[in-house]
Amino acid sequence: MKLPYNKLKIIAKEYNINLMILFGSYLTENFTQDSDIDIAIQAENIKLINQHKLEILNKIAATFNYQEIDLVLLNHVDPLLKLQIAENGRLIYQKQDYLFNNFKVQAMHEHQDAKKFYALDEKFIENYLKKGDNNGKSRINPPQVD
Repeated sequence: MKLPYNKLKIIAKEYNINLMILFGSYLTENFTQDSDIDIAIQAENIKLINQHKLEILNKIAATFNYQEIDLVLLNHVDPLLKLQIAENGRLIYQKQDYLFNNFKVQAMHEHQDAKKFYALDEKFIENYLKKGDNNGKSRINPPQVD
């Protein structure tokens, strides 16, 4: 399926979207007619995006012959997903020439900052799975911050 860049750029401009990125299975050989299409957007006015999210989704879906769309707001996304989008996504639109590169750098920094929390999550899960016996009750010790 050919990517409808021009139609998507018009939608991005209409809703004052700073950055629009295609990611996920659409960019791989794993994409099928049953797959959804993953699109990430970043905007200054999140309130406007939230107010018109359904309208934006419908317009994007129309450009893809009403294929199911998964719309991700980059302003509020997990650092790991943000990094995956930065590394593997394909730029559709950027309001200014430097925004996609800035996004990539920001995603790498946020991922680095979050690594200690990923480690804490992993330790917590390990502790939970070990479950010490405490008079018949499960005991979960919180992980220690290094």
